[in-house]
Amino acid sequence: MAEERTRWFGQTECDICGKAISKTLYDGTTKDGGAMWSTMCEQCFQRYGNGVAWGTGQKYEQDKDGHFYLVAGGNQEGFSMSEQEVFDLEQGHGNHFDCITGESDRDELIKQLPEMLEKAKLTVSPGPLIPCSLGDEYPKQLQCAMLADSEDALHLNMLIGLNINGERNELISFYPEIDGVEIPVTLTTIHEWGNGLEATLEGTICNGEHNIAFFDTRYIARKGKYKIGENYIFRLAALAEKSEILEEPTFKMEGQSAIDFKAKLGEKPDYDENGNVKPLVFDMSHMVAFFQHSKAYPHVAEFQSPAVAVTALKEWGRDYYSIQIAIAHDGDDNDVCIPLIAKKSFFKKSLLPDTPIRGIVYLMGYAL
Repeated sequence: MAEERTRWFGQTECDICGKAISKTLYDGTTKDGGAMWSTMCEQCFQRYGNGVAWGTGQKYEQDKDGHFYLVAGGNQEGFSMSEQEVFDLEQGHGNHFDCITGESDRDELIKQLPEMLEKAKLTVSPGPLIPCSLGDEYPKQLQCAMLADSEDALHLNMLIGLNINGERNELISFYPEIDGVEIPVTLTTIHEWGNGLEATLEGTICNGEHNIAFFDTRYIARKGKYKIGENYIFRLAALAEKSEILEEPTFKMEGQSAIDFKAKLGEKPDYDENGNVKPLVFDMSHMVAFFQHSKAYPHVAEFQSPAVAVTALKEWGRDYYSIQIAIAHDGDDNDVCIPLIAKKSFFKKSLLPDTPIRGIVYLMGYAL
């Protein structure tokens, strides 16, 4: 059997110089671009790229068929989020925990689970048996329940399998959950995870104007009941994998670049008293951008937004910001905002309202 290769399915023009890329393509972060990723040619990567490594950048070589294939920078399984073309059934919560802990204190949080479980509140009551795929040592159907370690806005969900094989209860998975804001969603796709008990949902918001995907944190309560094309109210929120302040929210076009851009608009350039072309200044401080381009992990998004509101938050002895960010505009040009939980350590200085921020987030929600 031929070895399966990871193919690049994105654009093949360099985001920096605009030229068509041949032979070698890079997809990664830049030295001055923070968490945002760019597609780069060899020359621009050598100047601006951050390197080749999982989470930093991937390298692709062009084959005889004209397509680009991953040669370096994938994770242990050789997968790069940007280019896998199908939903990954083997989802997990490791990256979700990276959003609220560091490697040094993750083990400490896990040690607290027995105590958390003892004090946890029921959020999804036991119901009928649910079809699942947990392995040969498990039944094909399970009765499940879900508990939360607290009633705080940010808390841990614990998915419990009950009376497994008539002999035990089991903690099947646990992960962060945020009580988000209520947003109507028209359901278009259900991506059930390999275990059959969790799922990522896709839908549309703002009367079909925008697509959205998110991890359903309480899927066991609705499995088999959702109907494609129906409208549901979800409480949506996001966890930041990476986030930062946009330090330079403006940029300029000067000289010939300003002349060429004005020409595209059918306008003539403006000149100062010395006869020099006046630069064009672009302000991105209030720009709203929200992109979900991974087919393997649809609930992951790149974003940019002003921090509409900022509140300090403390959970499990750790410091976070709860930030209202905009993810879309509705038909009346009003912002659609959701809460984003981000570690304070992401930011080099105190985060203030109206500060432009950007990063990579995981979207989550549950149906009411």
